[in-house]
Amino acid sequence: AVPEAAGKSLGAIGASLDVYQSQIGGFIGAIHLGRSGYAQVVDEKGEILASTLPATLSEKSDHGDRFVTLIRDRKAVVRTCHSCHEPEGTTPRRKDVMAFAPLSTASWGVAVRQSEEEALGPTRRLKWGMLGIGVPSLLFGLAFTAVFMGKALRPVRLLTEGAQRIAAGDLSSPVEVKGTDEIGVLARTFESMRVKLETSRQEIEERAKDVERRNTELSALNAIAITLSQSFDLEQELEEALDQVLAVMGSPAGGIFIREGGGRPMAVKAIRNLPHKIIELAAGWPESERPEEAVSVTSAPGLSPAGSRADSLVAVPLLSKGRPHGLLVILTESERVLEPRELEFLGSVGHQVGVAIDNAGLFREQEQRKQEAEALYGLGVE
Repeated sequence: AVPEAAGKSLGAIGASLDVYQSQIGGFIGAIHLGRSGYAQVVDEKGEILASTLPATLSEKSDHGDRFVTLIRDRKAVVRTCHSCHEPEGTTPRRKDVMAFAPLSTASWGVAVRQSEEEALGPTRRLKWGMLGIGVPSLLFGLAFTAVFMGKALRPVRLLTEGAQRIAAGDLSSPVEVKGTDEIGVLARTFESMRVKLETSRQEIEERAKDVERRNTELSALNAIAITLSQSFDLEQELEEALDQVLAVMGSPAGGIFIREGGGRPMAVKAIRNLPHKIIELAAGWPESERPEEAVSVTSAPGLSPAGSRADSLVAVPLLSKGRPHGLLVILTESERVLEPRELEFLGSVGHQVGVAIDNAGLFREQEQRKQEAEALYGLGVE
């Protein structure tokens, strides 16, 4: 009706709507919801005004009462439901996803419904696809990380083990870490330190051994000097001196030969394990023109005692006041090179024995003169 200014009705306008021929469903016509889905436009009474299923037009929606409430409250919802409103036996019971939203320009609402399996199928397939890709990727990543971390941590582990060995006193095992990074530089520093420490340790050990050998030699020289000074009867003393020399030199065999009255061959005064051929060789040893340089080493293959590896003959002259009184002979291994201190030790022994022989000769001469004097005195008294 159209009211006048005075408040009276002048006429009326009316219209009819054919929902079957209307264009209301145009905006839902393009909706594609698969095999199970559909869309509906519902009015404020819960009746279907438009639907992608034409057979349901003008019917009451199966959720009409709920839609009426949502249209009135202007409330949109998304929830699940069951296809329990379908005629029994038409379709199997299934779980659906339904969304409803009221329109802002009319007292209507739009409902969209589809089976949960079909609606969430892409999402589920995506989830399983992501799992199918993600799990192998994760495993590959873990394996790659383990390999990478193993390679990255191996130099650190080797460096740590090397440092622990050095701290424990093991300086013979090298620090085997390569690379140009900080770990490699640190490892090379440790290796350089280890080499220097090992060299220093070897030098200290060698010096300690040298000091020990020197002390042994000095003790032997002192023992020999004491032994030779106890008596002018040199038979027993020379044997003890020979044993001292062989012990210090680590030799299996040796002997002391004395030239008595300038005769040749020299007399054997002390002997240990010398074969007969070497005894003959040593007894006929010629005098050196320069006695102070007469310590010599001669090859004697095949002449060593059975079971012995010694096949070099070392001859040491027994000197006193520059005169040779005999010869000290010992056997050593051919590959052994006598060190200067060993030659010095043998020379000192040769000098001590030579002086002892000289003193014993002087003592015998003195005793002989004393006896001669006593004999002459006895004759004069008679």
